[in-house]
Amino acid sequence: MLVIMDATIRPAVPGDADGIARTFLESAAHHAGLDPERYSVPALDLIAARYREGRQHPPHEGEDVTLVAELDGEIVGFLDARLEQSPDPMHREMTYCHIAGNRGQRPAPESRHRCPTARGR
Repeated sequence: MLVIMDATIRPAVPGDADGIARTFLESAAHHAGLDPERYSVPALDLIAARYREGRQHPPHEGEDVTLVAELDGEIVGFLDARLEQSPDPMHREMTYCHIAGNRGQRPAPESRHRCPTARGR
């Protein structure tokens, strides 16, 4: 079944922190249910503060962005992405894109992609 929704994808702003945190915790609860030895559910206020204060990305040299999916004024998903150069001398000219995101009850795993169009950034 294909369901098409008119969601808006846009850069996150500090006011989105509570909606992002709610979606984040849905994902955390899902993961904790699958493997409670490995995953836990963090406190809502800690996650909201991290996004409100712009601390969601680890320190690194490169660009990063947080995008949100908004439907009828509600945050229904988010994505964190960052671009960075590989420290391996073999990959000096290669830029990697790290993506972590969540879409409601269906968590998206973090992945690492080569971004050939991001060369030279």
